[in-house]
Amino acid sequence: MSNKTDTKLTFAAITAMPRGERYTLFRDNVVKPFGAITKAKDAATEKMHMAFKVTASLKRDYATMLHGREIAPDMTEGQFFTQY
Repeated sequence: MSNKTDTKLTFAAITAMPRGERYTLFRDNVVKPFGAITKAKDAATEKMHMAFKVTASLKRDYATMLHGREIAPDMTEGQFFTQY
């Protein structure tokens, strides 16, 4: 069966396969890759939420320091993030 999965199979060839082989083909080519994609998406989403929280806290620091005159009044957020 590994020879069949190594080459591109036509719809007719897949339909002609025994049911068990088609289920194995489905598991290997659909379930596993899409499961990995979902897992990676969930991990990236988790990291993005943390990044948003950290960015929001740094923006608060920037605003506090700007209004408290701890930093130059013409300093942009980009300069602030680069410097601090």
